[in-house]
Amino acid sequence: YYAEPYDVADSPVYEDLYVVGEAADLGGKHWLVRYAPSIGASFSGLPDQYQLVAGEDARARSIAIDVDGNIYVGGKAADASSVDHWIIRKSENRGFSWTTIDDFQLDSSGNAEVYDLLVAKDGNVYASGYGADSSGFYHWIVRRSTDGTSFTTVDNYVDPYPSLSHRNIAYSMAEDSVG
Repeated sequence: YYAEPYDVADSPVYEDLYVVGEAADLGGKHWLVRYAPSIGASFSGLPDQYQLVAGEDARARSIAIDVDGNIYVGGKAADASSVDHWIIRKSENRGFSWTTIDDFQLDSSGNAEVYDLLVAKDGNVYASGYGADSSGFYHWIVRRSTDGTSFTTVDNYVDPYPSLSHRNIAYSMAEDSVG
């Protein structure tokens, strides 16, 4: 049994604080979102403990919150064949209920995972990470949502010299002051 935190964010609307990560028990690794109703308050596990398939591993790796208080959490969750899916979940009510808004794989046999989320100044939500192709090569992936509910791939990069590296992962994103 263990728990590992990966990211933290505070709500600009409610002053809530959220921590995301994974927790392991006999039922596997669970996607975990913990919540404190105000900065400095005690945390609870209320908002989200998610697995795509019961008993298969899941990990929440990143969190972003928009100016309206909508919460986006990204990471990975394994299917019944133990293949990891790129997963983004959203809550519109401070984490009391969640909806999966992006379940992505570059190839149905390849793993995929969100490493970072960013809500840009223009309101678009970006996710970065990787998706593996049918040969097992990792592609650097960036996906964008302009409406907060559906995502499209805006960057798919793979090293042109795959014999040198087959792990292309977009680990993090930032927006400059211009936007």
